[in-house]
Amino acid sequence: MMRKGILLLLVFLFAQQSWAQSVSISPNHKRIRIGEEIKLTLQSKSSADKQVNWPALKDSLGEHFTILSIDKLDTLSDVGASEFVLEQNVSITSFDSGSHKLPQLPFEFISGSDTDFVQTDPLSFSVLTVPVDTTLAIKDIHNIVDVPFEIGEYIPWIIGALVLVAILVGGIYWYLQKKKPEQPKAPRIVVVPWKHALQELDRIEKEAVWKSGKLKLYYSDVSDTLRTYFENQFEVPALESTTYEILSQLKNRSWNEQTIEEIREILLLSDLVKFAKENPAEASQLRTLQLARNVVEITRPKEMPLKEGKEEGNA
Repeated sequence: MMRKGILLLLVFLFAQQSWAQSVSISPNHKRIRIGEEIKLTLQSKSSADKQVNWPALKDSLGEHFTILSIDKLDTLSDVGASEFVLEQNVSITSFDSGSHKLPQLPFEFISGSDTDFVQTDPLSFSVLTVPVDTTLAIKDIHNIVDVPFEIGEYIPWIIGALVLVAILVGGIYWYLQKKKPEQPKAPRIVVVPWKHALQELDRIEKEAVWKSGKLKLYYSDVSDTLRTYFENQFEVPALESTTYEILSQLKNRSWNEQTIEEIREILLLSDLVKFAKENPAEASQLRTLQLARNVVEITRPKEMPLKEGKEEGNA
């Protein structure tokens, strides 16, 4: 009886672990002719608290498959869902006939100090040559045919000549402008990052584009404002980082957990609106703007008040 209980517990734990993260790869064809396109759909599923490192895709997959195009990575999860789903479409082809195996693609799932690696299932593809009828007789090469003059054939040459003339005129104009004395530059105005962020949030609230249904523009403005603030105020490369990368870098700062959670809520909701076409309620839209203000106010450097002696001396 105890053995059955232990076995059921192991099966339950394995089922929980298998649900925790999974990956899949789905092709639209497994049998093609040389050069034909195969569309692959890559998908990962994990719990919402895990960071997913997607496999690096470049020019080829193994020695037999060439990558034609890579679509952007889409988020398919709903706001507040316990399962986080990512999907990407990749187009490939092969110019080698025969049966070829597609390399397994590695996915990395990170939760705190724990890291799990999961690979896609192996796939095999048949690449066929174009059949040639060898029973037909070989034909002679045709004689040279005189082609009549057509003005359309010279249009590209005419356009090319006009482009060269335009480049030459532009070069001369640039050279003459460069010889002019330079005008004195206006003094550079230094903008304090946190003040600029609050000004931008005031502007976003005043324009209220969400009221006219422009949710993607609204959430993009709020997210970009916070990312610019993190980059200029704390030198965190937020504009070129994913949400999970930003959160990982900000966790090293001595901010309370509530502030980190508010940043996470703003950035994840903005990602879902931009990439998964989420449509939050108006209350969520106003809450996002208020949370962004709170984050800036709490994390901004605090100004040091002047001492009384200095104030009297300056008076």
